[in-house]
Amino acid sequence: MKNLLNAEETLDLVEMKSSGLGSRYIAKLLGISKSSVNNYYRLWLKSQVPIKDSLQVEYEKSINRGLYGPEYKPEDVAFKKSPLGNIPIPEAVFQESKKRTEKPSVFQYLDREVAKDMSGFYNAFEMQPPSNSESKARLALADSFDKAMDEIKAKTLVAQWKRKSLAEQKKPRILFIDLETSADIIATFGRFKINVGEKNIIQQGNQIICAAWKFSGDNSVNTSRSSFSNFKIDLQSEKYLLERIYATFKETDVVVIHNASFDLGTIQHRMLEHGMGVLPKVKVIDTLQIAKKHLKLRSNKLDSITKYFGLSNKIENSGIDLWINLQQGDEQAMQTMLDYNIGDITALEAVYNKFVPLNQGTSLAPMMSLDHKHCTSCGSIHVHPTGRTISTSLSMFSEYECNDCGAKMRDRVNTLSKEQRSNLLMPL
Repeated sequence: MKNLLNAEETLDLVEMKSSGLGSRYIAKLLGISKSSVNNYYRLWLKSQVPIKDSLQVEYEKSINRGLYGPEYKPEDVAFKKSPLGNIPIPEAVFQESKKRTEKPSVFQYLDREVAKDMSGFYNAFEMQPPSNSESKARLALADSFDKAMDEIKAKTLVAQWKRKSLAEQKKPRILFIDLETSADIIATFGRFKINVGEKNIIQQGNQIICAAWKFSGDNSVNTSRSSFSNFKIDLQSEKYLLERIYATFKETDVVVIHNASFDLGTIQHRMLEHGMGVLPKVKVIDTLQIAKKHLKLRSNKLDSITKYFGLSNKIENSGIDLWINLQQGDEQAMQTMLDYNIGDITALEAVYNKFVPLNQGTSLAPMMSLDHKHCTSCGSIHVHPTGRTISTSLSMFSEYECNDCGAKMRDRVNTLSKEQRSNLLMPL
């Protein structure tokens, strides 16, 4: 565990703490103790002596806009400037602040509580503590400054960053996956409108030929394949494929599949066949079920959906001939199948991105940082109340809309009082 933070790490600490993140979480990220987080933050709050320059003037305006609203005018509020405004800013802090934003920020402030043990704090910024005379001058003003600073920090400290990084603090890992399975080999006398019984099956299919997957935000698609020869699968190669899928699911929060019951059911029954137990539990978003529930398309096949919305089209294949050649052991056919499988992932991700506002069955909000409200469909923090209410039999809730994906949702606070609810009647 570290004892000291450098300038950049200290600024990260202040930014995260001011954004509402807990000290325990910040301590884990930076590799220091929880008490060190609180001490650094307390020392930083004690160090706010503003700089008198054009940047500081703009920052003071932003502070007062935060306190008194966007229509704030300097003549409306008595805001006393500090007589210590001519003290220079530490170069390490100034350079780091300039990197982060062109606007002035709370990071352009100096320490004033130098009478205490500040050696660690100053070492973090590679600067020399001020002289005793400077220390006494700053300490004399500290008490009168603290109350004003406490009022300001609650609403305006690092306001320009308050919402910027929260959406990236914790994001669910969303996995897109698709399988291709083998065909049954059967014997039959008829060719049209026939029912195939167990006695007709020469070689059982429904084994996994190959799988393709990728996480949201990744550029590359991962693949794994089984081996076939003379219509028989190499079970060891299929087990290796399943082991890779199992390991991937352990890192997954949400899996997106088109026709999830087929793919997940196939993975599970093949795992049982190999004695591998149960697939890790993850949240599932099924784009097929979204299409069936919310849309009225002529066809809900993945290929049909991509063509209808003008998205990335699935790759065409030669049909059953491809499966026959592959299961006989044709490597060229296997490569064609892998390309087809990868194309399905590209199409699946495009369809999911199109369907995001319609995702009402699997909420992403509980998987995000809970310091702010998040969109249940995409996880964005850019949500706002619409002014409308959503009613149930006994309750009313405020409706929210996501600025990023357009999804609608409601909050969890009932706007009806207990007395109002007592007057509601229920239908028989």
